[in-house]
Amino acid sequence: MRSGPPGRSHLACILVCLLSFWGRGCSSGPSYSLGPSTGNEVSVFLCESPLCDGTHYSAWGFFDRSTSSEVRAIPPCRVQTSQNPLYANVGDVVLTAPRQSIPLPNGMSQFGRVYLLWDATGAPWNPGDLVGVTASGGDIPAFNGSVPFPGYVRLRTSLPMNGAQLDLRYDVPLALQWDSLSLGDVWVHFQVQCSGRADWQRWVECLFPGSSGSGTVPSDALSYVNEMSSCSASRLLITLRIGSFASTTIAAGRDTIRFRVSGLAFAASQELAPR
Repeated sequence: MRSGPPGRSHLACILVCLLSFWGRGCSSGPSYSLGPSTGNEVSVFLCESPLCDGTHYSAWGFFDRSTSSEVRAIPPCRVQTSQNPLYANVGDVVLTAPRQSIPLPNGMSQFGRVYLLWDATGAPWNPGDLVGVTASGGDIPAFNGSVPFPGYVRLRTSLPMNGAQLDLRYDVPLALQWDSLSLGDVWVHFQVQCSGRADWQRWVECLFPGSSGSGTVPSDALSYVNEMSSCSASRLLITLRIGSFASTTIAAGRDTIRFRVSGLAFAASQELAPR
């Protein structure tokens, strides 16, 4: 783990950096898989001490109608590279908890409409509670769905840090251990951004059975984290998140939305030159 809790401001920076880039339906039910490689997603992240100062949650939604994404499967991981996103309007988006409804604020970016709620105080969901989402519809028809919050996972592996910065190698496998989960899986997610390029982004994400207590990210997947021939930037910003994971897919007309929920166990960033 990191040498100390990042606090609200550090985690907010990690989460909000996403903004630099990028019919009622029916739900298929919890799948506990990465889900389809769709450009449409709603994500909810919860964070508690010691990773955060207290308990907080963040959420965002992006609905990319472009066709420029490239996807490569490297089990148990997937690599997705996106360029020139085109974000759609899905109307009003609301998250639901057992005792409250939480509107997801939205606004226009250079690539279209984005939905973002970051670093809200509290924890509207307990482990096992249903996390719901509804959208009133727009460019994509109205949809709704839900997935149970899997709780938090305790990571047993100490990841290499240089002060507050991640200090990870990408030419060797990454072996992880955690306390076994009774609900959901464990998700390892690398987000890669190019300095000076708001139109380009890559994700490397891997999923492991939460009950297994361990998993290894293969070096073939990690090699895509700092291999940026299509990025052409002098610096890369790499953000690693590890947490519990549950997801479902939601049909909205001809579109598919991935709805995922995670309890974060680790979040840190690293800046380096592409190889």
